[in-house]
This record gives sequence, structure tokens and C-alpha cells, in this order.
Amino acid sequence: MSECEYSNDALNVMSLFYSADKILYVEGEDDVVFWEFILSYFKVGSLKVQDVG
Repeated sequence: MSECEYSNDALNVMSLFYSADKILYVEGEDDVVFWEFILSYFKVGSLKVQDVG
């Protein structure tokens, strides 16, 4: 199964889709849980964490 790849234009508007100022890309699903915990602990808002596999 081929993976979905986003165009540069799509990547530029993804933060608007998620209502976030920035997107933090991480390696795997476990990293998402870790970074969401850290960001909530330090009250960093408006940031979407997404894994890229």
C-alpha cells in the first residue's frame, strides 16, 4: 500500500486545519503521547503533534 504524501501547499495549511499555530512532527505514535504530555505540562498551547511514521 502506498503512503499518502502531501504537497507543499497542503503542508503549509495543515496548521489551519488543526487550529494550531505550529505542527510538531515526530517519529512514531509513542512520541506523540510523550510530546503531548510534555507540552501540556509546560502549558504550551496551539501546537499539534503528529507522527510521520
